[in-house]
Amino acid sequence: MRYITGILLLFVIPVFCLGDDCPGGILKSISTPNLRQWNPIYTYSILYDEFNESSLNPSIWGVRTGCVRNTESEAQHYKNNPTNVYQSNGTLKLVARKETTWDWVSPPSGVTGDPTWGSRNYTSGEIYTKQNFHFGEYTIKCRFPVGAGSWAAFWLFGGIPGFANEIDFFEQNMRNGKNGTEINNVIHWYWNSSRCMPGIYDNYPANVNNWHVYKCYWTPYEVKFFVDNMITPVYSFSRYLRNGNYVGIEEINGSFEERATFPIHQGEVIANYALFNGVTIDDFVLPQPFEIDYIKVKQFFLAPEITCPTIICSSGTATIDLDPAATNISWALTPSLFFNGYTSGTGETVNITASPMYHGKGKITYTFNMPSGETFTAEKDVWIKGPDASEVSFDVYRSDGVHATNMYGTWILCPNTTYHIYVMNSSPVPLADYSWTVPSAWTKFYTLQNIISINTNSSPGGPITVNATNTATGCNNKIQIITGYMGSSYNCGSYYLGFSPNPATNETTLEIIPQDGKTIDENTQWELEVYDQQQSLKEKNSKIKGKQTKINTSTWKDGVYIVRVKIGDEMISEKLVVKH
Repeated sequence: MRYITGILLLFVIPVFCLGDDCPGGILKSISTPNLRQWNPIYTYSILYDEFNESSLNPSIWGVRTGCVRNTESEAQHYKNNPTNVYQSNGTLKLVARKETTWDWVSPPSGVTGDPTWGSRNYTSGEIYTKQNFHFGEYTIKCRFPVGAGSWAAFWLFGGIPGFANEIDFFEQNMRNGKNGTEINNVIHWYWNSSRCMPGIYDNYPANVNNWHVYKCYWTPYEVKFFVDNMITPVYSFSRYLRNGNYVGIEEINGSFEERATFPIHQGEVIANYALFNGVTIDDFVLPQPFEIDYIKVKQFFLAPEITCPTIICSSGTATIDLDPAATNISWALTPSLFFNGYTSGTGETVNITASPMYHGKGKITYTFNMPSGETFTAEKDVWIKGPDASEVSFDVYRSDGVHATNMYGTWILCPNTTYHIYVMNSSPVPLADYSWTVPSAWTKFYTLQNIISINTNSSPGGPITVNATNTATGCNNKIQIITGYMGSSYNCGSYYLGFSPNPATNETTLEIIPQDGKTIDENTQWELEVYDQQQSLKEKNSKIKGKQTKINTSTWKDGVYIVRVKIGDEMISEKLVVKH
C-alpha cells in the first residue's frame, strides 16, 4: 500500500534573534498554543509507502546521485543502480558496496563552486521525496548493518538559502568506536550559512540491526522522538524555555526564552545509507542493505470537539466542530435503551431525547473520514436523567467510626449495632432530597441528605433502596439511584468468616477476616470443622495456618453446610451453600 495526498502548507513562524552566527534567544510573551491543532492522536496519512511493488514509485521518490554533501565526510557516490536502490519481498533496500566509481562531487562544506568530476571507492543509495513536508508525524520501520563507518539515516531538510533546518528522525552514530550501534536524534540549524547543532541525543534500541520503528512528532513548539512506539519520548526538544528548563506544549504561556535554533521550515524527507570517511570502514560487512519496511508521514488536523449538555433529562442537542477536510460524518447514541427516537444518523448535529424509563451514563460517538480515507472517532459521555448504577455505591461505618466489614462486595452488619450508611455518588449528576427504604426491623434515627443512621436491632441484614432528586438544570426528577442488600452475621466479634464463592460448586476459599484490631499472619494456627444438614461431621482440619484455606466441595451434595472455626479461644460459625 502506498499513497501520497495533497499537503496543507502550514505557516512559517518568523524567528527574531540577537547576534550573528548561532544566535541565542530572546524573551517573548506568547499565547497558549491551540492544542486542538497539534494533538498527536489526530493526524492523517499524506504519505504511506510499504514498498510492496517491484520498483520505487517515481511519483513519490527521487533517487540521489553523485557525492552531494559532506564531501569530506562521506566516502561514497550515490547511484541510481538496481544494485544500490531496489525493492524486493516488500522492502526497500539501499545497499552500500565496495566498488570504485566516478561521478559528480560537490565542493566541500563552506566552499562555493560547481561540482567536479571525481572518484569514490564506495557506492550506495539515497531516496528523497519530490514534495516538501511540514509539521507532522514521521515514522520509519527499518533495520541496517552495524560496523565502522555505517551511517544510515532518516531525516528532513529544507529552508531558504543560508537559513535551513534539519531534523534527523534517526541517524546512526558513525563516530570512531561506536560502529553504528548507537542511534542519534539530531536537530541542525543553518544561520547565515553557519551550522548550529542545539540538540544531539543518543539512544540505544536493542540490536539496531534488527527491525525497529523510529517516530518523530514535530509541531511549531516542540519535537519529540520515539523508538518502537514508546509512550514516553526518548528525547524532547522545545522551542521555548523557562529558566533554562524544557517547556512542553501544554505548559506554554507567559514569558519565555525562545530558541532561535528551532526547525520551522518545510523540507524533503530523505532516507540514505552513507559511509563515514573519518574511520576505517569495515569493508568485510559490504555489500549490506539499509532495509526499509515502510515510511509514513502524517499531517496534523484540527482535533474534533463535541458540544453537548453533560446531563439531559428530557431533550438536548449535540454538535461537533471538525476540521474542514472531514467528510462522511455519522453518529450513534449508546446504549440505545437510554434514548427515545433515532439513535444513529449522519451530520454534525444530533437531537437527543431521553428515555422515560431508564437512566444512566450514555455516550455519543461521532465517526468521520479524512482525505486519506482513514476513519476517526470522537466521543463524549452524557448522563441521561441520573447517575449510572456503576457510579453509586454504599459506604458503611459503625457509630464508633470503625468501618463495617465488606466481604466480596457485600457489607456485613451485626445485630443490635448502630451504623451510619452513606450513598457515594461519583457521577457529575447533582443529587438531593434523598429518601431511604430499609428493613422494617431496623430503627431509623435520622437521615441527612446522603446519610442514614440506623440500629439493626435483632435483624441485621436486608434490602436497602435509595431515591433522590436530580437537581441539574432542567431536571428536578426523582429517580431510584441504588438498591442493594446488606449481609448479616451473628458472629460479630473479633473475626468473620468469608467464602469465595458462596454458593460453591467444586471449590471455595475460606478466609478469616480479623476485626477490632485483631491480626492474622502466616503462622496463626486454627481449626476447621464442617457439618452437613444432618449435623454429621463432613470435614475436619486442626492444623491450618494463615488467613485462608481451600475447601473441596466437588463431591458434596447440594445444600447448606455449617462451617465452624476455632481460633484461639473464639469459636466462629457461618453457612456455606453448595450448588452444582
